[in-house]
Amino acid sequence: MAVLHNNQTFVRMVHMLAVCTLIFTFAGCSQLKDIDKANELQNSDKFAELADLKINCSAKDDGCNKLHLLKGDACFHLSKQANDHNTKKNRLDCAANELSEGIDMTKDWNVAQFYRAQLNTNACEAARLRADFGDCSHFEAMLAKRAKQFIGFASENPGAIYFNARAKFYTLTQATKPCNDLRALETRLASAMQRFSSNPHYAKAYQDLRATVGVETQQRCTN
Repeated sequence: MAVLHNNQTFVRMVHMLAVCTLIFTFAGCSQLKDIDKANELQNSDKFAELADLKINCSAKDDGCNKLHLLKGDACFHLSKQANDHNTKKNRLDCAANELSEGIDMTKDWNVAQFYRAQLNTNACEAARLRADFGDCSHFEAMLAKRAKQFIGFASENPGAIYFNARAKFYTLTQATKPCNDLRALETRLASAMQRFSSNPHYAKAYQDLRATVGVETQQRCTN
């Protein structure tokens, strides 16, 4: 009877191992299908379908970062086309969160098939714009995190410099004695304005931010 019991136990173990192997195999196949589907939707400019794609994976799964990045990129694209308040808010919410998660999941940018600087630019911009719709402190903190990471690998990128300045400005609006830092930020922005005066994407952004910082400085620091 002992031998029979051991044999039955062994058979059950083999069966369980086989089931587990099938589960992991199907999970891997499902993941590959999801990535293939996401790539197909992106290549076909079917951004709405891509934005609605359900993602069921974790950071340890190969390709999970790519799914989040593709979905986030689609949501960011759609946010530019949204006309009503709620749709734009929801698209920006999706873009900020999905891009941020995908960026954090990506460990090796040498093999990632994405333009890293552009993804970080989009993540920062989505967080910045989403803060205007509420949950300001949460999305400003997200912007600060993304901007810090951005400038860490692209210190000369005009977007990285801009978003770091923008994130710094928000923290100064919350400070009790910001005057010295506000003036220093104005100086930095004046320099950036000259440096990137011909940049089609950031020349006006720097100009507008400097003007906003100037108003804040005047209101809070004029004796």
